[in-house]
Amino acid sequence: MSMHHFINLGVFLCFLLFVSACSHTEKKAVPLTSELSANNKFSSVVLEEQEPFKFAIASILSIRETHRIYHKFINYLEEELDRPVEIIQKQTYAEIKELFEQGEIDAGIVCSYLAVIGNQSGIFESIAMPVKNQEKVFTSYIIVRKDSEFETFVDLKSHSFAFSDPLSYSGFIVPNYELKKAGYELNGYFSNSYYTYSHDNTIIAVANGLVDGGATHSDIYQQLEAENNPLIQQIKIIGEGPYVGNSPIVVSSNIDKSVKGKLTNVVLAMHLNNKGQKALEKLNINYFIKPENKLYEPINQMLAELGDSK
Repeated sequence: MSMHHFINLGVFLCFLLFVSACSHTEKKAVPLTSELSANNKFSSVVLEEQEPFKFAIASILSIRETHRIYHKFINYLEEELDRPVEIIQKQTYAEIKELFEQGEIDAGIVCSYLAVIGNQSGIFESIAMPVKNQEKVFTSYIIVRKDSEFETFVDLKSHSFAFSDPLSYSGFIVPNYELKKAGYELNGYFSNSYYTYSHDNTIIAVANGLVDGGATHSDIYQQLEAENNPLIQQIKIIGEGPYVGNSPIVVSSNIDKSVKGKLTNVVLAMHLNNKGQKALEKLNINYFIKPENKLYEPINQMLAELGDSK
């Protein structure tokens, strides 16, 4: 891809995707708007003289979609916890991890890979995992345009590819692992590669021909498919990874035990009342259950094979 084409792609992605280009040697990420790199507050009630409960949402979705689907969930938490809830959404998973390490976040929903490394390092603890479409697990889909000639992941050698985030299981770890199994190294494999920092943006990039292929979260793909989103009509799946546990709710290691217990009880029981059910429906979640550690074991196995102990 020429520099001219690179610039045009970057401009279009800024407009359409809120995306950042990346190099596997530099791993450069450029914040595209102040909204992406700033805290996003959409508390629905004002409870004066109370410290807000800071709840992080790892950017599995773009900010526009996060606001749309999490509104009722935040309302529910505020009422049940009887305090304002401040949503923290950053451009990258690494920023969320850093905020937990610094003790600046109370709880959050994080991707499964980040959950594994965060639990291992002791910066937070998983308290609940969602069941979605009656399933406890998800995977990574390797996607290309339906009208392309690509049939397998290795067909994408020397073509362009979209990852979601370097700390994403479905959007980075799986394609890296699949290449390793096939005897290839990630560095230099693709002609150009990009981080979109959300799975819906990856689907948009592939569907619109901005990249030749991408790795996305199976739940996001299936949700768009169920909504008859026209983007999905432009896509075909040419590969998938091992299934692992859904993205859990985690709490900071610094959180007060009573608050941790209250939050745990609230989310595990929210499907038992009408308002809680409506909030869950917006998230496409049936209910929350206690975490099942065995469902995340494939991530540990993959990291061991990749020689990655993060």
